Amino acid sequence: MNNANKKKRFHWFKLKLSFLTSDKVDIMMSQKSKNGANYIVIYQILCLMTLNTNGELATHVNGITMKWDDEKIQRECKWFDIDTIRIAKGLFLELGLLVLNDNGNLEIKDHHELIGYETGSAIDAKRKRAEKAKQNTVKKGNTKNVS
Repeated sequence: MNNANKKKRFHWFKLKLSFLTSDKVDIMMSQKSKNGANYIVIYQILCLMTLNTNGELATHVNGITMKWDDEKIQRECKWFDIDTIRIAKGLFLELGLLVLNDNGNLEIKDHHELIGYETGSAIDAKRKRAEKAKQNTVKKGNTKNVS
């Protein structure tokens, strides 16, 4: 890994296994509109798109904050029509998946529990440890075959 990437943070999004069997997902999947799976995908996209904003559905540029309206959410989610976005957002608010923060912006509830990150250096060190462990295993395996 080059030096520039060693200093970068690489984020990931994680869901607990219980999320897919939760009452909230059951409610989304049981919607008469048959868009339940779409709502779950929209939620996951919002979680991913807000990794760098701590779950806040807002864009911050030079001290200016732009709240994400329904059209902005639709642009971020790309494949969904505006009505699906509006219904999903309302459902997320009702279920407590989205909340209003102190700034009056929408945010993913408990977003900090859904993300993790590593630095490039940590990823590189982990890769080197795995390679070393693999080499040690191969050496031990060869020793056993010789005896």
